[in-house]
Amino acid sequence: MANKPVLFLAFANDRVDNARYLRNLPKELDGLRKALYLAEQMGLCEVVERANVTIDQIVNVFQDPRYRDRVAIFHYGGHANGYQLLLETLDDNNIKAEAGGLVPFFARQKSLQLVFLNGCSSRAHAVELIEAGIPAVVGTAEPINDAVATQLAVRFYKGLAGGLPLQRAWAEAEDEIKMGTRKGDYRGLVMDGPEEADGHARELPWELHRRPGAEQVMDWSLPAACGDPLFGLPGLPADIQPPEEPFLFFKRYERKDAAVFFGRSSYIRDLYNRVTDPEAPPLILLYGQSGVGKSSLLDTGLRPRLEHAHQVVYIRRRPEWGLTGSLERALAEALPAEGPAASTPPPIHSHGESPLSPALQELIGQLDQNLEALEDKAGPQHKPYLEQLKAMQEHGAGILRELQKEGLKSEEAQRDRRRKLAEAGDTQTILYRWIQAEAKLDRPLVIILDQVEEVFTRPSDDPEELNRFLSLLQSVFQQPGMLPQGKLMLAYRKEYQPEIEKGCKAYALPRSQVFLERLKREEIIEVIQGLALTERLRNWYHLSVEAHLPGMVADDLLSDRDSPVAPILQILVTKLWNKAKAINPAAPEFSVQLYQELKEDGILLDEFFEQQVAQLAQAMPEAVTSGLLLDLLNYHTTPLGTADSRSLEDIRVFYNHRQEEIGRIIQRCKDLYLLSDAGPKVSLSHDTLAPLVQKAFRESDAPGQRAYRILDNKMLDFDPENLATTLDPIDLALVEKGENGMRFWQPRERELVRLSRLRREKEERARRIRWIIFGIGMLAIAGLGIFSFFQKQEADIQRANAFKERDNAVRQEYLADSNRQVAVFQESLAVNNQLLAEYRTFQADSSGRVAESERDNALLQQRIARSEALANKARLLLTSDDPAALATAVQAWQAFPSDGTYGVLLEAYHHSPVPKIMAAFEQRVAALAGSPDHQWLAAGLEDGKIQLLDVLGRAIPNMERHSATVNGLAFSNTHLASVSEDR
Repeated sequence: MANKPVLFLAFANDRVDNARYLRNLPKELDGLRKALYLAEQMGLCEVVERANVTIDQIVNVFQDPRYRDRVAIFHYGGHANGYQLLLETLDDNNIKAEAGGLVPFFARQKSLQLVFLNGCSSRAHAVELIEAGIPAVVGTAEPINDAVATQLAVRFYKGLAGGLPLQRAWAEAEDEIKMGTRKGDYRGLVMDGPEEADGHARELPWELHRRPGAEQVMDWSLPAACGDPLFGLPGLPADIQPPEEPFLFFKRYERKDAAVFFGRSSYIRDLYNRVTDPEAPPLILLYGQSGVGKSSLLDTGLRPRLEHAHQVVYIRRRPEWGLTGSLERALAEALPAEGPAASTPPPIHSHGESPLSPALQELIGQLDQNLEALEDKAGPQHKPYLEQLKAMQEHGAGILRELQKEGLKSEEAQRDRRRKLAEAGDTQTILYRWIQAEAKLDRPLVIILDQVEEVFTRPSDDPEELNRFLSLLQSVFQQPGMLPQGKLMLAYRKEYQPEIEKGCKAYALPRSQVFLERLKREEIIEVIQGLALTERLRNWYHLSVEAHLPGMVADDLLSDRDSPVAPILQILVTKLWNKAKAINPAAPEFSVQLYQELKEDGILLDEFFEQQVAQLAQAMPEAVTSGLLLDLLNYHTTPLGTADSRSLEDIRVFYNHRQEEIGRIIQRCKDLYLLSDAGPKVSLSHDTLAPLVQKAFRESDAPGQRAYRILDNKMLDFDPENLATTLDPIDLALVEKGENGMRFWQPRERELVRLSRLRREKEERARRIRWIIFGIGMLAIAGLGIFSFFQKQEADIQRANAFKERDNAVRQEYLADSNRQVAVFQESLAVNNQLLAEYRTFQADSSGRVAESERDNALLQQRIARSEALANKARLLLTSDDPAALATAVQAWQAFPSDGTYGVLLEAYHHSPVPKIMAAFEQRVAALAGSPDHQWLAAGLEDGKIQLLDVLGRAIPNMERHSATVNGLAFSNTHLASVSEDR
């Protein structure tokens, strides 16, 4: 591996002055070599040794192309002072390397994380290196004991080789030195060092200096530096096997899926270190964006690896439990149902007599005997292999000795637990029960409490739930000497970090924080390559991954800074897997071509949601078109835009009118990864779906959503005592249409719909009555019109007949006169004068009749002219919607009935308030008259009542009435006359 960190071990002894020769220096080199052997074999690092180092060799190693910019640790063992390191020369002499040259040289090494100066009085040198920019430097305050220096260095590098971060490896190395030294008595650690008045050295002479601003170097470790953060962590429990389906769409990864959980190795290592570090705070806060993978990290990545040496309880908060109730349930779950009383831990052995000691000693002895037998039989050609076996044997023996020490530590821990139980006080307190559980289990208890943000998104009935919980934690963690061995982890969404952090500050809770960022490029690549990373998984799934695909996918996903990477990646790899398996079940392949095809179909979260809804619409079209699907999905969200869970019983009640269909819809949603089982409840598959569901619900025009919005808005003002606050007929029709596309109506909503239907029926009855009255009025008007038309025709016929009869009479009379004149002329010329006189008389009469006819024609033309003028006036009034248009049209018709005036009359009628006028009469109209100024209309009714109305249909009350039918009405300029046959 080209990016493996290099550990440069440099040693120099004083070969000139035998008195200054450091006899333990070779042991230190050998100890470091053995400590780092397995780490180097596992590919975590590369070790470069220089036993008799010269200045030239130091520079050569740093400049060697194989190691350039890869040396992470430079370790020096030998003589030193505040400004010099004692090095060797090729002729076995010594040379002093001055700080003036070493400091700038080390400062230019980009990869250097730690300089360990394991020599006397190197503090000033260390300070200069820190000021020059080296992240961390180990120096000494005074001359040190050679043997102790070797022990400290070996222990430190064993910790690093085991995967510990730098700070913890150093702390445990210091602890080992302190274990073998009476507290405060460090005289044996120094050589001729200053002492206090009581004869004790003041403090440990070794110091780990850290450059300000380089705090992250304290978390530096070999696994993280070489890209394998999980190195050195316990393996997965034997019961965890690769699952049948390695990719789960939106389904949360759980403990059983740990074999195929990838991409969060660095966080697993970090959290593991925090949990197992006894010096770390007892409370760990893990927070991150919704959909970033907090739950999967804890339950799948961290939990199985902690189970090796810890009792781990993973629990998710529920509203019915609350935070405190969830913690109590975790403690109850941790305690075994049977077994010895918690107050009676396993028996304590006397100091130094671990029950493992005889077996360990026997095993170590067998290893030594086997190695001696091999040395006797082996030839020169086997020597390299024997050297490796020796190193492995010594390493194994060291591990066994460590186990023995751990046994002793366990005994001490048991004594400590006995003390804590005695001091914990009330047996009902959380602290007592926690320590009790650890005593009974004989291991630390780690509690992981997830979904803490639900104290805000799904609150319980207790508004002080968070404060009560934090106050409880204060009582658990307030005494440093009484802390449980395990840790409490709280996980929640980052939106609620300020509130939770504020509460923790208020209750002074000792805590550390971990912000879970969205997946990085290398983490995305690991997820895609995961099933092909180990031989076991390759043999299990037979998956191959095209070389350029992981980087291509990572770059595409990270191009949108705001997108939730983890959920989209889950969708993508699940689709890739399903499609690759469909193409070649025996040897699926993740290829660039396959990825491009999926990318064209859409891989974003909103595209996934639309695709799944479209698929469901094919199988259950009515559920989608009615809006029932969106209503059901929206029911599984919270007002804060997160996923919510609902019991099947709640769903059946909520959709009581669609019980048969709702079960099939839920199952189909589960098949399409829109809904998932959450214990006995059903939940949205992922929090990140909730905003998409709510947006689709708000923007939907389906009948169910339209009905919901109408009801939701109307319920704000609904008053059962006021029908005006009910739904109008149009809205009521929309609500009724959407009933099957939404939840079951609530009681007040049903009451609203019932009263709205009564209102609609009442308005429909009133509308029918108005139409009947309007019809009657129209019939009356039509009847009057038809009657008038026939009367006009009859009058025209009679007038024509009269003219015809008169003409015939005149003709007959003229013929008779002519015959008589002829007769008279023939009879006697004598009477000629008399006939002439009679003839003149006849001419005079005829002239009078002609004058009378011309007078009648003139009057007729006058009537026609007046009728046309009134008709034109009525047309003008119609254009301005003047109510007087009808009265003017009536006068035009009365002046002279013609086709033109009749058309104007009908047009004026359609634009007049006559329907209202006619609707106002309770009896049939017997007589009708209009005022000369066209502003009033009088109607005489059959019951003798006279109704006076203005042109707008407004009645004048208290008019006098006849006892019989009103037969006629007439207006003057100032009065109204009526005619009736009163008795």
